Amino acid sequence: MKIKIKPDKNISTAILIFCINCLLLFILLFFISCKSPAETMESSAVDRYESMRIDMVNNQIISRG
Repeated sequence: MKIKIKPDKNISTAILIFCINCLLLFILLFFISCKSPAETMESSAVDRYESMRIDMVNNQIISRG
């Protein structure tokens, strides 16, 4: 028993689906790339704050000591 699959003659549907998939992938990558720098900026601000606190404590220890 042989099953023959006939390809769809209407290729515009395949092209439309492909374009929609590319568009969705582009939007997803755009949101991922926009989210990442915000997180790194936030974490670098926290790191700067922590290093400032450590420097302040070290200066107080040195001035007392």
